[in-house]
Amino acid sequence: MRPLSEALELGIPFEHISVPYQEGATRTPVFLVLNPNGQIPVIEDLRTEGKVVVSESMACAANAALASKRRSTSAGFATR
Repeated sequence: MRPLSEALELGIPFEHISVPYQEGATRTPVFLVLNPNGQIPVIEDLRTEGKVVVSESMACAANAALASKRRSTSAGFATR
């Protein structure tokens, strides 16, 4: 919840994608490409230079703070 709360507080545009981890959704091949540890949260930061995937709650929150600084050049990001 930390990255989601920070994105809301900073006014960063994002898409929240709910992942039903109790049903094994974090162990699917599609999710494991994003985070090989199979854990949430994960942020896909869609930067102008390409997509950056960040996991671990504090790293995601730090990425959200950086995204707010470059908001004019960022395409936004998706949280999972």
